[in-house]
Amino acid sequence: MTYVRFRGPFGSTRLAGVGVPVQIRTPELQLVKTVMSSDGVTLDPGRYIVTARLPAGHEITRVLDAGDAEQTVDLRIDTRAAQPLESTETPAYISQQRTPNPVRRAAPRRKAAKRSMTRGFEDYVLAAEPISAPEAPQGVLRCFTGNPLAGPMTQFAPPSDVLEKGTDVVEYRIKNVNALCFTQSVQPDLPPVNISLPISQQRGCILLVHRQPDRYWIEVHLENPDANLLLGYQQNRAMQEEAVTAERLLEGKLDDPIAAMVGAYSLLRFGELDRLHNWSKHLMDWMPWIPDGAAIRGEHLARLGEHQEALEVFLAVPARGVPMFADGISFLLDRLRLYTSSRAATQFPPERVAAAKELHAKITEFSSYVDFEKIVTTFTGLDPSKPDTRPFHGPLPPGTDCAAAFL
Repeated sequence: MTYVRFRGPFGSTRLAGVGVPVQIRTPELQLVKTVMSSDGVTLDPGRYIVTARLPAGHEITRVLDAGDAEQTVDLRIDTRAAQPLESTETPAYISQQRTPNPVRRAAPRRKAAKRSMTRGFEDYVLAAEPISAPEAPQGVLRCFTGNPLAGPMTQFAPPSDVLEKGTDVVEYRIKNVNALCFTQSVQPDLPPVNISLPISQQRGCILLVHRQPDRYWIEVHLENPDANLLLGYQQNRAMQEEAVTAERLLEGKLDDPIAAMVGAYSLLRFGELDRLHNWSKHLMDWMPWIPDGAAIRGEHLARLGEHQEALEVFLAVPARGVPMFADGISFLLDRLRLYTSSRAATQFPPERVAAAKELHAKITEFSSYVDFEKIVTTFTGLDPSKPDTRPFHGPLPPGTDCAAAFL
């Protein structure tokens, strides 16, 4: 027997310890084992084909001749000595956003003064810096907290905690907090884009801002690298690889509830109800500030045939807020549509059916502006509580002191 270790596939510091699913096959392509690259594996002597598939679709294949001695299979994407830039490698191989949010070319901005913002987010400090490129595209970044379904939201200062900065990319850290938060990309002649920030008391998230000659786009990544990798597989529909990590993330629900939500969504996507056990109830009960917990619990109950209880859970979702992940909105829409249909409505009390119809109409109106191609909830509108598709032609409404240029 031969013990085999794997190196890679990522070289950047943050991703160095992240494992990806690795398939080990015979030369005739018969599957022998599927393991995580962060784990080792014991194999009988012989020749094997080792393949790691990354979320963005890249495949890394190596031929392994297993003998009696321990071996290491190098799965690194880039085997050069230099470490890749974090903000370059992360979006290239774990990208959640399929399409950029474009912006028109405009005049460069002037340097803004440094100022502190409060409104319950005292840790945020806006420290804007000038863009050196003479013809850089124009746009501003705004941040909001609150429930878009419940009325006006509160602005807070965009993050200034820069993790890494290159010529055309900057990587921010959004600090952990128990609140629903959104970032907004305001760009001339285009509808403003709002993106949910998947953060909790335990973990923040990473905000990547990219600049091209005539546009910006932003990406949101989880701080938990394994959960972030799983989101990448979800975005690119790599379902077999996605399933490998999901249950492991659920087991750490108290340490990282956002990662646990990601794992639960994956198990629901696969119909792995046995693996969910009673964890969906824990996610809902123990993290009431995260609306996804109720959406996940409602869908779990519905698939178990507990439709009366599922409806009650779904009716409570909007009071918690808009789910951070688009799957939660889809569950809510689909189940409310079913439960209010003429065929199914007879199994529920009339007053609950009436409440479900009212809620379904409200969620349908909101969801018409949601981009369901994105994993993280993304929708358009300058006022997040009143989404629409109107392009932005200026000026910004009151509160622009809480806005910052992109780079």
